Amino acid sequence: MYSLEWNTPVLTVKNKKYYLKDEVDVLLQQLHEQWKEQQQELEDCREALANYQAQERRIASVLISSQQLAEQQVQLMREKAKEELLVQEDKRRRVERATALMLKQQKESKAVYCRQLQEICDRIQGELLPMLAAEEAEDEPGV
Repeated sequence: MYSLEWNTPVLTVKNKKYYLKDEVDVLLQQLHEQWKEQQQELEDCREALANYQAQERRIASVLISSQQLAEQQVQLMREKAKEELLVQEDKRRRVERATALMLKQQKESKAVYCRQLQEICDRIQGELLPMLAAEEAEDEPGV
């Protein structure tokens, strides 16, 4: 089938001679080319992985920034709502004070009005009673 001659780089297969040195060189060259291709593929994969990881970091950074922005917006909304509640509470207190003051003034005005009416009534009564008594005295027969 095949024979290998001693101390010669020749392989004989079915009466055909193959010079091993040339074949080994060709195989080594092919293996070296394959190794270089694999090294290039490995480098391409490393670069793709680095790009992917950089993109992941950018996405994570954007997500974190978005989350922080959302949290800030929520905080601002809470603060604004608190301020609005304080403003509403202040308005309510002012309305209560104004209402209480108005009711007090109405009560005082009513008291003043009642006193004035009473004074008018007393004056009218003071003027009319003597006149009515005089008229009754005139109307009585025999006096």
